[in-house]
Amino acid sequence: MTAREQLREQVEALSEEQARDVLTVLASRRLLAIHRAAPVDEEPEDDPSELLDARDQARRGETLSLAQARRELLD
Repeated sequence: MTAREQLREQVEALSEEQARDVLTVLASRRLLAIHRAAPVDEEPEDDPSELLDARDQARRGETLSLAQARRELLD
């Protein structure tokens, strides 16, 4: 008996709940394979001092509304 035939027998013997569990495992394996094949993110990490500066600006109210940002970016 081939591996595929054995697999078919095993699948036919599964309950509906077990079949759902197996499908979840198979989907997870596919997602893991996609993740492993993805290119490494080569962007440098943010400078912590820039993050602190941005938070200070926000505290001082040096922010843009969504409408202002849209005007600046889209016009």
